[in-house]
Amino acid sequence: MKYNKIVLLSPVWRCGSTWIQRCLNSSDDLIVWGENHDLIKSLREKYDIYNSIENRKEGEYAKKIYDTDGKEFNNWIANSNPPKELFIDSVRKLLDNFYYKDNKRWGFKEVRYGIEEIKFLNMIYDDIGYIFLVRDIIDSYHSYRYFIRKNRQISLDKYIKIYTKRVKDFINYNRDNNNAILVRYEDLDYKKMCEIVKFAGIEPNKMTEEAYHKKIGGSKKKELLNDHQLNKLKSAPIRGMMNYG
Repeated sequence: MKYNKIVLLSPVWRCGSTWIQRCLNSSDDLIVWGENHDLIKSLREKYDIYNSIENRKEGEYAKKIYDTDGKEFNNWIANSNPPKELFIDSVRKLLDNFYYKDNKRWGFKEVRYGIEEIKFLNMIYDDIGYIFLVRDIIDSYHSYRYFIRKNRQISLDKYIKIYTKRVKDFINYNRDNNNAILVRYEDLDYKKMCEIVKFAGIEPNKMTEEAYHKKIGGSKKKELLNDHQLNKLKSAPIRGMMNYG
């Protein structure tokens, strides 16, 4: 199946998703945009609120407002909103208008989403494919410590918690669904990159190979970690689930 939407997800920063993004953008019919900084999460959280209200008594009043063109004024209607299906339809139109360009398929890459956002995107689109990219937590944290500004960094414990939760989400979704591919950064030779590109409905070409061999935004430097940090990372159970260590 050739997916009209491609979503490239990593569990945290510094996993190599931009590398894959550039290879995907070697195509003539697909644009994979960059991180949207919690846009989907924000929309999903609003949908959850509307859905919760709709399932309460207030939802019945909201339906009366919609069905009677507003002629419902004898009940508590302070939280009334149009049906949640219209919200989903509006989000679909928003994303299509925002990302669509030159008659091309589109997608984006992110490092902030898990199963909640995946399920929400599946409500919006039925022609979406997912690429899950995971890097060994030790190497990703090394790079994260060096590359991300100190005032934006989270604690090691929180990093491990977020990484673990999202990688489990990716593993479980990939196991139970056929519209996803799960890849380890460490396995990204050119053959594996071509496999990813083909999953996205692209035939590899010279530009794909050029993008593969040109690393941009990487760093050979690493901030040294102390023994406590290294031991915590090495002992994270999620490493075994991805055959690290």
